[in-house]
Amino acid sequence: MAGLNFVIDESNEIDREEESQRVDKSLKEVKELLEQLDDKLNKSFKQADDKLHDDFKHACDKNDAVTQHIDFMQSTGPRNIHR
Repeated sequence: MAGLNFVIDESNEIDREEESQRVDKSLKEVKELLEQLDDKLNKSFKQADDKLHDDFKHACDKNDAVTQHIDFMQSTGPRNIHR
């Protein structure tokens, strides 16, 4: 009976080792997938940030152009029109 228990224990140890290797492999794959996801998210956030920066700059440029136009119109327009 002791011999049978020894064989069962050894078989269980082998099963645990194989399961441990499968878990390690799965964890490694998950880590790699998370790193790829991180890279893709960083790229997407950078693109969004760049677009937001470009849109903001474009809006500022338009605002400056309108302000310059208003200033020009005020400086060249009739003075005291209500008199």
